[in-house]
Amino acid sequence: MAKNVQPGEKLPILIYNRGGNRDWNKICLLDLVWLAKFAQKGYLVLASQYRGTDEDEGEDEFGGHEVNDVKNLIKLAKKLPYADKRNIFIAGHSRGGMESYLVLRKNHGIRAAAIMSGECDLKAGLRSRPDFEGQIYEKLIPNYKENRELALKKRSACFWAQDIFTPVFILQGMDDQAVDPVQAQMMADRLHQFNKTFKLEMRPGFHSLWFRDRYADEIVSEIDLWFRKFRRAGAKQELEAN
Repeated sequence: MAKNVQPGEKLPILIYNRGGNRDWNKICLLDLVWLAKFAQKGYLVLASQYRGTDEDEGEDEFGGHEVNDVKNLIKLAKKLPYADKRNIFIAGHSRGGMESYLVLRKNHGIRAAAIMSGECDLKAGLRSRPDFEGQIYEKLIPNYKENRELALKKRSACFWAQDIFTPVFILQGMDDQAVDPVQAQMMADRLHQFNKTFKLEMRPGFHSLWFRDRYADEIVSEIDLWFRKFRRAGAKQELEAN
């Protein structure tokens, strides 16, 4: 997804990671409307449904091998002639926050990230949503019952915040009932502990306030401003001023 590209123009790349699992909460028209707001600001936007969605090949491992789907999107984006491969950004919502953190751990080439209602400690999250274990983790995470602690820590950025070198903008709804708001504060505390660059913003609202709320334009603009702070200068085409 991108605006009309002029000859010689290079667009910064935005990789978006959706929430949900399997077919639930897959990217739909409402998500595309939200992502189009970034395209209007001059981003080249790519997003993955994750493997296994709509009976596609592969299986969703909820933080397992489908992370490669996101990494492959980055490789694909870099090959596009109108992509500014020096300026790659990532955003994720809910489970997509977890996916984004996993990519950041392995990829230091991303300029900045935005995490909305993102999961960073799956074990702590079970205290508020114990149903996730039987409905999601046991069904999707390979060998979960045999390696429960290892599987949860591997997917929980709070345990390896020292390995994140990308500036992170953490946005959290204070009335979120899907991801406990305490997780956002936990991640901010961990990033602060390791002297990382981050920003934490707590807002009144529920889990998906970022997309369907009347503040959607404002939130997109805030994320855009965060990305601009870390954008590498020198591209042929600057982001449009808004």
